[in-house]
Amino acid sequence: MSKRHLYSAALAFLLILGSLGAEPGATTQPATQEGPVAGGLTEKDFEKMFMDAFVELGKASTAPATQAAPLSDKEIVRAMQRNALKLLAALKWGTTAPFTQMAPGELDRALDALIDEAERRAKAPPLAPATHKALARPDRPWEVVGTKEFTIAVPKGWRKLPQPILNNVVYLTGDGIGAPVVDETGNPIQIGMAVERYGKVKDSAVEGAKRNLGTLEYDPRLKVLSKNPPQPLKLSDGTDAAFNRVLLIEDRSRKSLQMKLFAADSNSRGWVVSAWIVTGRDSQFIENNAPLENRLRAHVTSLCFDQSKFNTSALAAAYGGRPTQPATVAPAARDRK
Repeated sequence: MSKRHLYSAALAFLLILGSLGAEPGATTQPATQEGPVAGGLTEKDFEKMFMDAFVELGKASTAPATQAAPLSDKEIVRAMQRNALKLLAALKWGTTAPFTQMAPGELDRALDALIDEAERRAKAPPLAPATHKALARPDRPWEVVGTKEFTIAVPKGWRKLPQPILNNVVYLTGDGIGAPVVDETGNPIQIGMAVERYGKVKDSAVEGAKRNLGTLEYDPRLKVLSKNPPQPLKLSDGTDAAFNRVLLIEDRSRKSLQMKLFAADSNSRGWVVSAWIVTGRDSQFIENNAPLENRLRAHVTSLCFDQSKFNTSALAAAYGGRPTQPATVAPAARDRK
């Protein structure tokens, strides 16, 4: 049996298993975000089963053949969680209908698309090793990383994922480093940054940014609080780029600030740089820490495809402001202006 049939069978088995779990005489109810779908399972339960099943596909398809050790289950699960929105959008096949209501043919096409993409990435050559990642100075709170393809400044001391997977070529977390461990409501603060590389793109950076904003409508777990129109800008090497800023509520319990930069290199390959701050829903940590947001934006927009034109002046200006405020102390009103 081919890999494709194995994965399709595994996913189909999960759906069948859920329906067999229903009590005798029970009927399948329409899919809603909170209500049961089949066998007492909610749509979120089905989403989790799909994600768990896709872990095995990710483990087989994203680890380079030259990798010394296989990726751990935890690393795979974290990667799948980071890409949940993309996976679910693909499963829904460009519609807002829950995938549990999809016709069998539609579901097959969605699964085939996911498997094809994972196998394509597995055959893609790995990125060249970083050649100038040690360009860090003790007097600066950032370090420069990259390969022959790109250069970017990242916060110094943040934890790096040992082997970035899927589209990620850089993935860092600053939990407890770039921000306090918890916010003023006692909820954990998550802060991070990632650089993703994709295949060739035809759309402009602004068009790609607009499409990204449009995908937010496909996930019922997200509530957008504010979003700015894509901001066109130039990278330090003159490359056209676009910047998105979105503030939203995730899963009804977490507030998330998401910043994304979209650009294409000279070979028309798409690049996306992201930074995020995630807190408890009722926290004001994000609103009270505009300087932290400004520093993350400076990191995101420092992407450069010509190392000779790499520039950190925006970073120097951003780090010249006041430090991140403690989660339990709000700045004076005049400082918020």
